[in-house]
Amino acid sequence: MKRRLPALSCHEKLAYALGDGGSALLSGTCTMFLLQYLTEAVGICAGTAGMLVLTSKFAGAVAFLPAGFLADWFRSRFGCYRPWIIGLSVPVGLAVWLAFKSSEISGAFRMPVLVTALVAFMILMSLWSSAYGTLMGTLSNRKSDRVSLSSWRFVSVMVAIIIAQGLTPCLVGPFGT
Repeated sequence: MKRRLPALSCHEKLAYALGDGGSALLSGTCTMFLLQYLTEAVGICAGTAGMLVLTSKFAGAVAFLPAGFLADWFRSRFGCYRPWIIGLSVPVGLAVWLAFKSSEISGAFRMPVLVTALVAFMILMSLWSSAYGTLMGTLSNRKSDRVSLSSWRFVSVMVAIIIAQGLTPCLVGPFGT
């Protein structure tokens, strides 16, 4: 028989929700203004930019299923999911930084760097979000806790997306495209 885990506190639910909210803030900001950035700052045509976004999103979607298997299969002394969540934070940040620095690259390297960075970002976010999403099932074995945790997570993600939509246009002016 499974050991009954204690009920999750509000602090634990808030911490879990804020982690996913941070992820939504990053990915929402990046994907929401990606086409504008690609056409205005990088200078590629809208059709090429759309195909680039479609290709990178497709790569992330294809990577999601193997990412779930990898996260469930992986075992370490730190747990199944923590190494993925912590370990992927720097590579995700580097992929985003490289994607948005690609406008400064000139010549034949601009597009390969941009494509590689965007595809890497989507694949890494699939790995990260797969591990983070399945973490919820290990935090509690109480159905009421999981439902409550999912609600906290949903609210946090929605608030993060609203912040991304409202704040990013204000930040583009001072920092440029």
